[in-house]
Amino acid sequence: MSAEDRWRIAKLDGSPACNYTQAHVPVHRGLLRPDCLRPFRCSGYSDLLLRADDSHRYNYTCKRPAAWEQDVQEPNWEVAPDCSVPTRRTCTLPELIRDAHIESRMQVTCLDNASDSNYTYSEEPTLTLPGCKFLADSGQADAFECADQTFCSSTDEACCAARGGVVRCPAGSPVMCEDFSCAGGTERCCRANATACGAHGGALLCTTDFAPAKAPQIMDFVSHTSAGLTVSWNIGTYASGVFSPCFGAFRMWDVQFESAQDLGTWVAAAACQSLGLHAPSCAIEGLQSLTSYRVRMSMRCEDPKLDSVFVEAAAAATTRPHAATQPTRLDCTEAFADALSLYWEAGQANDCVFREWEVSLRLLPRAEHYRADGTFERAAEGSQWFVACSVDRRDDTSCRAGSPHGDALLSARDYDVRVRERCQDPHADGPYRVQDHRDAIAFGDRVKILTLAADGGVILSPRAGGSEASFREVASEMAGWVIAGPRVDRQVLVEFADGTARYFHETELEHTCRTVAQRAAAPTGARAFDEEQYSFGVEFSAGDPRACIFSAWQVQSRPSGTDWSNWTDAYGDNTTEAFRNFGCVIDQDREVLYCVILAPLGSTTVYDVRVREACTDEALFSEWAEFPGLAKTIDAVRADAVTGIAAGHAWPHMLVLSWDAGENDNDCQSDGSDFVEWLPELWRCGGEGG
Repeated sequence: MSAEDRWRIAKLDGSPACNYTQAHVPVHRGLLRPDCLRPFRCSGYSDLLLRADDSHRYNYTCKRPAAWEQDVQEPNWEVAPDCSVPTRRTCTLPELIRDAHIESRMQVTCLDNASDSNYTYSEEPTLTLPGCKFLADSGQADAFECADQTFCSSTDEACCAARGGVVRCPAGSPVMCEDFSCAGGTERCCRANATACGAHGGALLCTTDFAPAKAPQIMDFVSHTSAGLTVSWNIGTYASGVFSPCFGAFRMWDVQFESAQDLGTWVAAAACQSLGLHAPSCAIEGLQSLTSYRVRMSMRCEDPKLDSVFVEAAAAATTRPHAATQPTRLDCTEAFADALSLYWEAGQANDCVFREWEVSLRLLPRAEHYRADGTFERAAEGSQWFVACSVDRRDDTSCRAGSPHGDALLSARDYDVRVRERCQDPHADGPYRVQDHRDAIAFGDRVKILTLAADGGVILSPRAGGSEASFREVASEMAGWVIAGPRVDRQVLVEFADGTARYFHETELEHTCRTVAQRAAAPTGARAFDEEQYSFGVEFSAGDPRACIFSAWQVQSRPSGTDWSNWTDAYGDNTTEAFRNFGCVIDQDREVLYCVILAPLGSTTVYDVRVREACTDEALFSEWAEFPGLAKTIDAVRADAVTGIAAGHAWPHMLVLSWDAGENDNDCQSDGSDFVEWLPELWRCGGEGG
């Protein structure tokens, strides 16, 4: 069992038996660092001292005092060897593990274990110091170990001079001497023991001057790309706080890697060698995809003898696959009111094991604006990206996004489209190919242009200074493009060389996919409520607005059996008067789906009702939804006869009448909308002149 791995074990017993009285617990001062023999030259970096209180007198009875038992924990308690003299109060514990936390405990033991004292423990652990490389031999009986980790025959003392010098002596002569008196004064001598070093300045003492760099701590070793690996680390520091001289003479981080297919061949990562002392990570590029690699690293110093040992990552890492490339083309091949047909061309698969094509759409927002006729159009929100369709065959590069295989798209709206190749390993997923309104125009920079739809293409031109404008026909270049507009409420009159002139809307060219405009769906489910003698209410359900930008709900009524044209001939089909007199207009909010129709309706009458949605663009109005016999006004109740009629002469040729209204005026109230007029009638019964 190596002293570097475990504590030495030695059971120390006295020969005579103790009495059965238990020994008292000794006073334990704990672990102490070794004393310095002379300033800054401390020996025994691998040793610690253990001391008991010199003044303590133990109160127990033995034929002769028993030995001390002292042990150190790491991780289990084991017995230390050099404390067998019963009268001793100080002892040395050699060959402890370097750079470690050490705890200690001690007890008095007797031949009869029943009399052993209890343990006393050190109050806090002590940290061992770093060891020097030359304290261990090369591991080979007849070979030096050089600073570059190669070996030279012990018969050639100068062999290591070109390799950074001797770091460790042969196992056959393991002690390194102080003076440079071998290999022509370029190397320290190696001898069998410290006594043999007497002629060469004595055995070399391990001091902080020779503390090698602590190996870095590899924190992560992972692949982020198909041809690269990233290793990150923390600078190694000794727990005891000792700093290696290497910190003042740092040379480089030596990062090396090897592939699983070529074990034993470590390759230096050149990109890491130029990093500074405090660099936290390094990227290793130029590797093979889908390949497992191991990595190791050390801290290199200007003095190679201070280089740290190599530390290897706990686990190998595998580079990611080469991702599929983005599709080479993406077009909207056909537009519908509720869907878009899409086509794309596949890129290179590389290391991708195909899983699916993922097609996503994003609805573009619509800004509020005024139409050329002054009609205001409300703004409409856009959406985030959403998956519109997936295709599970790589050779099938088309799909229909929207109805009927998914949620219907909005009519007459612009959409951005993107597609990518998905793989069994997500790291191989390809990048998106995106067709959106920010794409550069194929024939130049994005500019304000004048546009006009025409057979075989679009007439367009960049805006020219002054009154001059140059136009040209574009057909093939415009494939897959949509003219979005007009975005500005202004028309420009352009005169052509043949004397003709046309109006053009000022707009912008945008590369988007737009669904076809479709008129609103008719309302449904109408019912009547609060039917009175001369009024009733109508409630209904909205249809799909589709491309309609809401303007109003229009509601009309007619007595059953009559013609709708009776109203439209007199007032027109889309006039305010028509709806005020025979229906109602709801223009506050599309969510308001009811209104009350008032006079000039008649009582005891069955009425048909029709409803439609009006839009800012009359071409997108919904069809009329007709509901025959929807409502019937209730019967009117006859007013009671007047009473208290009185007549008086107010003038020779004028008669003044007065009366009292009947008590039951019901549906004919004089202060209400049902009352029309009083109708007095007179009969001449004779007299002068008649």
